[in-house]
Amino acid sequence: MKSWIDHKEELEKYAHLFDKSIILKDKEGWFIKTLCWIIALGNRDRYVRYMTNFAQTIGNYHFYPREWTKDRVERVIPHEGRHTYQARVCSLGIHPLLGLPIMAIIYGLIFFPVGLALGRVYLELDADTEVWRQLLLTDTPNAATIIRNRATDFASTVAGRDYFWPLPTAWVHKLFNDRAESLIRELL
Repeated sequence: MKSWIDHKEELEKYAHLFDKSIILKDKEGWFIKTLCWIIALGNRDRYVRYMTNFAQTIGNYHFYPREWTKDRVERVIPHEGRHTYQARVCSLGIHPLLGLPIMAIIYGLIFFPVGLALGRVYLELDADTEVWRQLLLTDTPNAATIIRNRATDFASTVAGRDYFWPLPTAWVHKLFNDRAESLIRELL
């Protein structure tokens, strides 16, 4: 199985549809490894999950595990591209990196407040809505079913330990499911 790195140029062209400043990087550098270790609070199992199962976006830099395939990265780019857009909005349209301080505050300083981090949930919901929109706009077969399943699965992830339990699980599922149904009605 080939790594997405073998298709980096093609994937960056796709990412530029979401923001021209996006730069794709693998998760091999000291910076992203250190960041994931901090986010994992030094927990080895959580660190390994972040390094292998999650993409991270910092402004216009998208970090993906080297082991991921081209298809997997391609499926995640709309989500991460939306995070770049969110950072650009936080910078008043200047550059995504300038929006990072405001985005960090909205995201809830990741540890606080556990159970009340609506900003974190909203940013993830907004980003995943872009993935759903792409599925509907590209006439993906069974798009509505895929979106409903993805909304349920991702809501469980966002409501859980990997996102530090930002809101009660039932609230997160309701937000994701309501948004999915609304988008399906709007675009189908």
